[in-house]
Amino acid sequence: MLLQRLLLQIFVGFFSLVSSSTQTTSRSIEDKTAANRWSAAAASLQRPAAAAAAAAAAPAAAPAAAPAAPAAAAAEEEEDSLAAAATAAATQTSAAGNAAAAAQQQQQQQQQQQQQQLGVCFETAANIFVVAILQQQQQQQQQQQQQQQQQQKKKEQQQQHQPHKLLLLSHEQQQQQQQQQQQQQQQQQQQQHQQHQQQQQQQV
Repeated sequence: MLLQRLLLQIFVGFFSLVSSSTQTTSRSIEDKTAANRWSAAAASLQRPAAAAAAAAAAPAAAPAAAPAAPAAAAAEEEEDSLAAAATAAATQTSAAGNAAAAAQQQQQQQQQQQQQQLGVCFETAANIFVVAILQQQQQQQQQQQQQQQQQQKKKEQQQQHQPHKLLLLSHEQQQQQQQQQQQQQQQQQQQQHQQHQQQQQQQV
């Protein structure tokens, strides 16, 4: 009923606006004023009608909204759980990132320590190798010096013993000569003895 009355009033107001537009210019202002009044009246009537319609629709919407309340609560709980899960996942991701960064930093530190240790080992080995080469060279030089000294001593000893050797050689030569002379004398004596025997035999 309210809607019908409202439509009727709007139709009457619209009809009065159409009829007033055909009148003279002097009455156009009055018609506009009347139209504004009709519009205000229609709006004033429309507000109670809308309120009444909302009030009438509220009891019907309440039973439909009642089953939707647990679903909304469940949806809110699900959203809360999803938000909590997202927060936990973000926390885990952050923790995993921090752990990975810490592990990478630790690995880099270990690699640096290993490289430093290897560098020290190589340096130590190089120093040991150089020292060993120097020691070997020193030993070779010492051996060469000792050999040279020994050879020089031998030469000196040989030079010192040469006169004695010459004396020994001359003495041996004299003995040999004497022996040869003695042998020659013996041979001569034997020959003389043989000749003497032959002469005696011839005389007999």
